[in-house]
Amino acid sequence: MKVIRGDLMSQIEDTMAFILSCISKSADIKPGKIRRNEEWEYPPDALREAVINALCHRDYRSSGNVQVRIFPRKMTIINPGSLAPQLSIESLKTEHLSLPRNALIAQVLFLAGYIEQWGSGTNHMIESCRVQNLPEPEFEETENTFLVTFKRLTLFKYIEEKISLNVRQKQVVEYLLNNPHITTTEYAEFYNCTLKTAQRDLAELASVEIVEKSGKTHGAFYTLHDSLRTLPMSE
Repeated sequence: MKVIRGDLMSQIEDTMAFILSCISKSADIKPGKIRRNEEWEYPPDALREAVINALCHRDYRSSGNVQVRIFPRKMTIINPGSLAPQLSIESLKTEHLSLPRNALIAQVLFLAGYIEQWGSGTNHMIESCRVQNLPEPEFEETENTFLVTFKRLTLFKYIEEKISLNVRQKQVVEYLLNNPHITTTEYAEFYNCTLKTAQRDLAELASVEIVEKSGKTHGAFYTLHDSLRTLPMSE
């Protein structure tokens, strides 16, 4: 837990520094690339927009604070104050008017370069999550608070975007989460299929980087791709 104080710009920068110190970053080398690819658990651009919106649009008459809550599978950014009457949750997902609760604060943040374009913050959050193949942020309004929730991509949701799994393939992914590797022969025995079917199933998974093949033909075995082990099984 950390309490962040100071001027508005310092609050934005210090909050982002704290968030990035608490979430994970992955790094891998893509085939054909020289430099490693690094990716945060959640897109920093989307988080930054949510933090700025929370501070810019909060109800400063309220004694409540802006809160960032970080959980193993999601992150929520909460601010006192509800949406303007002219806006709805659905309108935030399309082009909409900018109706800042605190017009002077919004003007200062715009001139200081923290706000790029009026009324575009929520759309930037959605697009940043889509680019990273994450679920869209969820917007929620209660009687006197506004919440933005970012969720991690679950294991099978990620896989389903790459390939449609049959029952055997889904079972082997679950098996490899708890076991180091599997051979084609073991696959055929475990899931009551022919060697040819086992080879085809595993080759399909390897082609979309769900599993990795190691060893030569007769001694080959398959492991779950390392990048998948950090994804939660469910929300």
